Amino acid sequence: MTIGVYLREQRLERAQYLLRASTMRIENIGKEVGFKSISHFGKQFHRYTGVLPKDYRHRAVLSE
Repeated sequence: MTIGVYLREQRLERAQYLLRASTMRIENIGKEVGFKSISHFGKQFHRYTGVLPKDYRHRAVLSE
């Protein structure tokens, strides 16, 4: 694993946590974890988790 892949995974793990544990807007979470655009954040998040950030948050709320 390259350092770039490792750092991206860490950022996406943090985004998953924030989506589950906070009420921050998805756009703000993307910026908080270091993505410059919401579009890029959404694509990377979907590639990593298989779901869009809004769907991930929705599923997290339903599982509580």
